[in-house]
Order: sequence, then structure tokens, then C-alpha cells
Amino acid sequence: MSKAIKALLLSALIFPGLGHLVINRPMRTIVFAGISMVCIYNVVAFISTISEKVLGEVESGAMPADPNLISERIHAEMAAGGDSASMMLVIFGVVWLIALVDAYRLGKQLDKAAREQNSANRSAE
Repeated sequence: MSKAIKALLLSALIFPGLGHLVINRPMRTIVFAGISMVCIYNVVAFISTISEKVLGEVESGAMPADPNLISERIHAEMAAGGDSASMMLVIFGVVWLIALVDAYRLGKQLDKAAREQNSANRSAE
């Protein structure tokens, strides 16, 4: 399997930037994976904050422990303040797409250089 395909699959199926490890680009791995982790952290923190708020209301008795009401309340809270979380998800998606294209592009360059080196070695023999 070519390095381009390995890099593409790792970035696509495992985590953004991971494919750059296959093509020896550790700084790009750190950048793409770091941005992705920050985005995921912010989304999880936002959801956690809303969940804790609603759970606190249920525990205090201000809201009944009805799963449908809890679900509606969580959705309403997320819709009211979800702009930053939505932006983080958009950034995450864009970074993932850029990581895919970049890993494939760099992998193709390495594959081409390896083919040229192999053909040069064969012609020298």
C-alpha cells in the first residue's frame, strides 16, 4: 500500500493529522491533532456544562425527573448557547478535511520520489 493511501486512511479513519506520522511530518501531526483536540475539548466542555446545570435543577427539585423534559431542556439550552460549540465543530471538520488533503498530497510526493529513485537505481544497474 502506498504511503499516500496509508496517510489518507489514518487521517480519515482514526484522527486528523495521524497520517502525517506515516510520512514523517511530526510537526504537522501536532498542529492538526492539537487543533482537533482543542475543538473536541470545547464541545465536550460545553455539553458537560449544560448537563451539569440541568442535573442540578433536577436534583434541587426545580425540574421533575422526567426524561422527556430533561431532553427538551438540554436541547433548548444547547440551541440557546451553542454558537461556540457549532463553530468548534465546523473548525474541527475543516481541519480534518485539510489534514486529509495535505496527508494525501505529501504522501503522493513521497511515493513519486520513491518511484523515481527505484527507476534510477534500475537504470544504473
